[in-house]
Amino acid sequence: RSASAQEIKEKPNAKHHSTATLEFHYTRPYDPDSVQEQSANFLNNQIAIISASSVIKQAADESSIDPKVIQEALWIEPIENTDLIHLTAYHDDEASAKAIAEAVIKAYVSHRNTLEHERANNALQALDIELINQGDLVQDQRKTLTILIQQYGIPYFDGRNSNPVGATEEEMYRLAQKKLDDYETQRAQLEIQIQKVMTTANEDIIRMAAGMDLPENQVTEYYQSFRDLKNQIESKTASGLGEDHPSVVKLQQQADQKLEYARAEVVTLKQILDTKLMLIERQVEKMREIVTNKQDMTVELSLKQHNYNQAKEDYEQARDMYRQMKIKRQEARVMLKMPRQPVTIHGWTHQ
Repeated sequence: RSASAQEIKEKPNAKHHSTATLEFHYTRPYDPDSVQEQSANFLNNQIAIISASSVIKQAADESSIDPKVIQEALWIEPIENTDLIHLTAYHDDEASAKAIAEAVIKAYVSHRNTLEHERANNALQALDIELINQGDLVQDQRKTLTILIQQYGIPYFDGRNSNPVGATEEEMYRLAQKKLDDYETQRAQLEIQIQKVMTTANEDIIRMAAGMDLPENQVTEYYQSFRDLKNQIESKTASGLGEDHPSVVKLQQQADQKLEYARAEVVTLKQILDTKLMLIERQVEKMREIVTNKQDMTVELSLKQHNYNQAKEDYEQARDMYRQMKIKRQEARVMLKMPRQPVTIHGWTHQ
């Protein structure tokens, strides 16, 4: 059936007409995690939109053609058993018929892109607010955990399986001493490498940082994403696509962005490591006192351990969620910059 707006008017009759065969494209939301699919009414909805008064007015404004002339000249018919339509403009002047059809299609593309960018920007603003709130929660949980660490003298190690309940003071001390030795060695190496990163924009330095076994090392993730994108670029160029091809340019922009994220995270990694090492040094000293005094603190230690583990779990869950939200926001912003074409013109006929 033709669109409902056409059911109350007759098919135009004129000397000339221009017909475009169109395919509307469903564009997914800018949310990377969205699983929304195209609705069954998508085609009818787009026919209604392309013939709506707002699109007609925009076409009239851009083509300097009377909107009533455009409305009367326009006729849209779905092609049976397909997802395509024929958009036809009728006019006694051949050039005017073609101009009307082109103006309506151009106005529809502009209208779709404007609406979808507005929705995307609103979604990004909401995501920014959620990210700020989650960041505040991470800070609160970190403060709570830090207070318990200072009160109880239990060193912090990243990961849910560290510091199990029932570990003896001596076992925790040995673990702390080993961690301390590891961190001191890694810190010495990292300080040299971070200084190089801060003065030299060199992918080799980022590759070294990505290969380090360090706490909260997000360089590895960003660098691996960068390498994956570079592999995709090499595959496309090997298949014959040039460096200026839109798909190659888009992948290169994403790869450059991942590399910048990795470079920024290397600097952040040094700051995190210094803070953690300072904290561990204080806690190891307290742990040595516990081992030396050998006081019977089994029950009290068990309660402390329970409180500590709960605070540690709350902090790490909030922190992991915050990291995921940051990545999601970055991906959404990249998707927003990608060019989108809501319709394809498969052919024209002019009579």
